[in-house]
Amino acid sequence: MMNLVRSEPQSPRTVRREIARWISILGHPFVLIPALVAAVTVRRLPPEQVAQIVGIVVLVSVVPMLLLMARRVRSGAWTNYDVSVREQRVGLYPAALAIATATVLVLAWAQVPRPILHGVLATLLLIGIAALVNLWLKISLHTAFAVFTAVALWPSRGLAAGGLVLALAIAWSRLEMGRHTLPEVIGGALLGAAVGIGLMLL
Repeated sequence: MMNLVRSEPQSPRTVRREIARWISILGHPFVLIPALVAAVTVRRLPPEQVAQIVGIVVLVSVVPMLLLMARRVRSGAWTNYDVSVREQRVGLYPAALAIATATVLVLAWAQVPRPILHGVLATLLLIGIAALVNLWLKISLHTAFAVFTAVALWPSRGLAAGGLVLALAIAWSRLEMGRHTLPEVIGGALLGAAVGIGLMLL
């Protein structure tokens, strides 16, 4: 008779970390930025134009950053895809700024609506400020982009409320995974809120 092997139940901490890992993946800036662009454009443009603009953002912004991260992680230059070591982010921010600038130029050439262009310019500003702050503090970009997204969705209060809940979950996930300290998460939230409010005032 075969012996049945019972698998040991996962500890609560292991379950929490797994939940946090998936929240961080689903709430990654690479997911939030195209989603925000889609949410803003779908109310103004026909579906084919929405797909075109989101496609530009993904191809010009997300894909190059993913390829860069994969290369740096494989080479050992960066510890992980989150670039969790503050000193390693010295190489992250110039690349992110260059790619964000290229995205702005391509979208301007494509003559996208001004709100979209302003939104991408706001993300460029967010990255620039984060790069400067990184001299002293490694703020959470996950949290910054999540809060920025929630604020940018404010004209739709339902979406904004959902975005805020997601931002809180992402902030918790970064702490649970040990990727950031509380000051780093708070710093990211404040930066995202400030840039988002500035965008709304435009």
